[in-house]
Amino acid sequence: MRNQKNHPAWKKNVFTMSRLPRNALMTVVECTVLQVQDDLKYVAMVIDRIFLWVFVLVCILGTAGLFLQPLLLWEDI
Repeated sequence: MRNQKNHPAWKKNVFTMSRLPRNALMTVVECTVLQVQDDLKYVAMVIDRIFLWVFVLVCILGTAGLFLQPLLLWEDI
């Protein structure tokens, strides 16, 4: 009778099972990396939104300052 350990299907299964923990570890690492990337994308979105509101306020206040300056100077004349 043939030795089962020399059978190609058995060798393939042993190779696959020996790599299972590494693949499981890589899956956990990939999930962690994806979660960190998503968290960083959220933080970037929040910071971007803050800068948008700062830009809008500076534009509005600057425009108001430019239009109000001649009116305030006109009263002094």
